[in-house]
Amino acid sequence: IVIIILGILAVTAAPKFLDIQDDAQQSAISGINGALRSASQIAHSANLVNSGATISLEGATYDVVDTYLVADEICRIIGLTDSVLAAGVTTSSDGQYICEYEADAGSDDEGRTTIYPSNYNGPNATTPGNCFVQYTDADNATTTPSDSVTTLY
Repeated sequence: IVIIILGILAVTAAPKFLDIQDDAQQSAISGINGALRSASQIAHSANLVNSGATISLEGATYDVVDTYLVADEICRIIGLTDSVLAAGVTTSSDGQYICEYEADAGSDDEGRTTIYPSNYNGPNATTPGNCFVQYTDADNATTTPSDSVTTLY
């Protein structure tokens, strides 16, 4: 009898627990998107003050294009990686996130970085609960970089 009751409790509690995990992942990705937007605006402001191909913030140098942070720098400036991204997949320093960089992702050869939890399959997956954020370089000096959060439920 006890085993049957525990089985019933497990069947009803497991989906609720999984929903909480998905919500936590979505919140974490939304937080990363907020950090990404802030870092992009700080880099943009620094570049407007001292125009050039690079900016220096807190002792580190970052590449900019069209006065905005380059997509291959985004994981480094928000603290997920210690180096500039190469094309392909890089795991964050803490192992919890994947930073995936594509050098020519847009119509004007913009770079794009996708960040997603390491326990998901990335932006091409159709798994419920899959979530990611993407940052795409600005098209030119008069446009801003784009960012988006996607969650599949």
